[in-house]
Amino acid sequence: MQRTNICYVITKSNFGGAQKYVYELATSLPNDQFQVTVALGGEGKLTQKLQEAGIRTIIIPNLERDISFFKEISVFRFLYNLFNDEHFDVVHLNSSKIGGLGGLAARIAGTPRIIFTAHGFAFNEKRSNVSKFFIKLSYWATMMLADTTIAVSQAIKEQVQGWPLVRHRITVIQNGVRSISFLEQSDARTKLAETFSELDIHQHWVGTLAELHHIKGLDIFIDAVAQLHKTHPRYQFVVMGEGEARKELEVQIQKAGLEKTFILLGYIDQAATYLKALDVFVLPSRSEALALAILEAGLAELPVIATRVGGIPEVIKNNESGVLIAPADVPALHAALEQTIEHASHATSMAQKLHQTVVTQYSHEMMLEKTIKLYRQN
Repeated sequence: MQRTNICYVITKSNFGGAQKYVYELATSLPNDQFQVTVALGGEGKLTQKLQEAGIRTIIIPNLERDISFFKEISVFRFLYNLFNDEHFDVVHLNSSKIGGLGGLAARIAGTPRIIFTAHGFAFNEKRSNVSKFFIKLSYWATMMLADTTIAVSQAIKEQVQGWPLVRHRITVIQNGVRSISFLEQSDARTKLAETFSELDIHQHWVGTLAELHHIKGLDIFIDAVAQLHKTHPRYQFVVMGEGEARKELEVQIQKAGLEKTFILLGYIDQAATYLKALDVFVLPSRSEALALAILEAGLAELPVIATRVGGIPEVIKNNESGVLIAPADVPALHAALEQTIEHASHATSMAQKLHQTVVTQYSHEMMLEKTIKLYRQN
């Protein structure tokens, strides 16, 4: 049987949620059935990890997150030539910016099947109404260029299914997570403390796995911790992840006097394996589609506090399998942390229920099977 020739395309080459999604799919497709290429901007962690896994990568020149007219023309030409020369059977687009450019290039090049995955919508961020209008228009154009748009949560689909002509072009394939070889708590803490001398393995740890970006609400987390630390001095707070907001977060931590309490650990390879170092997992995002980090925390059987945004309420039932709060609400996060810390037995029960939900409903195998089926549709 002839292998399906597929090209994944994504804007950034860091290792956030969308990049993990591309990596997991690209490295999981059966070699005897699929020939895989990943085209992306930059030579970051995603590029490195794909190359280590033996996946062919193509760096797209001039592809950056910020918009520049002349660079966009260059990117479009590059993608058109790539799709026209390589004759891919499937082009799978994975970010809002590359969705429009890549969709148009693939359509003109005559690619038989074009897939776009919506990992979240930029119009959910704080912007002017005019800006949101044009962002929505660009998403609509992307969905019209694609044969199918994958929504990674039901909430994502519901946000756009009323738009003209796109309702029947959207299918929900929820994010899934592979089994993870977690380090036990003492081992995880010891290994992290070997690298980060500020860490005290004997304290309680509360933390998260997130890109350092405004949308992740880490500034809210810091403000809540500033209040909590007054009554719970034996707790420390850690963030595994890197990003563009590091400088401003460091300033905020310093102003709050939390330099020895709130630690930004930066990028950690295979960070999810260290999750059991935490006693409580927090994801205070302002917007999400369906965060992989929530699923990973569920696998690790951690009590989870998260914001009631996007697809997170599809995974967590409030006060049953985790605690849900409003986004950008410092008092609510502070209260949720107090509640989780002071009611440890209930927190453990919620963690066990979340673990069962993730194992039975959000497996990587289920996501992969549904996605492969989509690739093979005529």
